[in-house]
Amino acid sequence: MKPLFIKQWDDLPEDPDYNVDLSIDSEISWNLDDGQYTKLTVITWEPKILLRLSLYNSRWEQPLAPEDLAYTYSLSGSDGQILLSIEIGDFGKLPDGEKYFE
Repeated sequence: MKPLFIKQWDDLPEDPDYNVDLSIDSEISWNLDDGQYTKLTVITWEPKILLRLSLYNSRWEQPLAPEDLAYTYSLSGSDGQILLSIEIGDFGKLPDGEKYFE
């Protein structure tokens, strides 16, 4: 699995290297305008079934547990049809979570 495919499903910045292969503990990171950074870390990987990425932003005063704010992409299907489901973690655990959710 390559992050390039995730970029097709989700709003990720242009600058990271999306040609790396993802596996457990792989990271996609990018710099922010104010010198801070954001990263996604693979915490669950079941090829062709499930990918869960933990979100971290260096601006956050208290880091969350990896599973608290994760993006989960799951595939299911039947009769030759594939359904991609995307679940976003609980931004409400952040003091300014609504801003990040938007």
